[in-house]
Amino acid sequence: MLLYFARHGQTEDNLRGIIQGHKDTPLNSHGRREAALLADHLKVIPFTEAWTSDLSRARETAEIVAARHKGLLVNVAAGLKERCCGSMEGRRWPKGAKLPNDIEPGDAFRARMIAWFKSFLDAHTSSKASMIECSEPIVLIVSHGAYMTTFLSVLLSPIFLFALAPDVDRTRSCANTSIMRVRCMEKSGKWEGVIESWAEVGHLKELLKKDLEIADDIR
Repeated sequence: MLLYFARHGQTEDNLRGIIQGHKDTPLNSHGRREAALLADHLKVIPFTEAWTSDLSRARETAEIVAARHKGLLVNVAAGLKERCCGSMEGRRWPKGAKLPNDIEPGDAFRARMIAWFKSFLDAHTSSKASMIECSEPIVLIVSHGAYMTTFLSVLLSPIFLFALAPDVDRTRSCANTSIMRVRCMEKSGKWEGVIESWAEVGHLKELLKKDLEIADDIR
């Protein structure tokens, strides 16, 4: 099974360095252009299914990509939602400043994504998959910057023990519409995996003038 994780396109809050978290902000015109370039880049990938966070910036990005694939429906999963940043949302927050008590705890954030991914993998085990399905599942998954950055570390942790391909630089910033490609292999009901790429932005080329910080990454 091959997974294409992508961060949503740019929003006005991204541009201004404002923390969004669960704040539901739409794509701006630049973000829609980024999503269109992502869609063009992925148009040759024969996706078998698509998933997205329930926040509109991710949903719209997923729908723009899915529109290039006839019959591809976009499924919504709350488990892909960005970290809740509580009273930080809608504001700039100085790096290193004390975090408020109403943010989603880091352990709870990781537990939420672990639960979603375990459920996702379980649904794709050979015993659960339809016998009619004979082709390899290729899945589009649209989420968020802090989510994807944290999820990468979760995949590499003892919980999943996925491997990092030798040429992958995990220190790269997860820019808007950047791609993480993950290969998953089931063996006797257990899953192994390799992160084949991280923070791919080749589709943006000249559009990506500089890396923007991920305001929601409040670690």
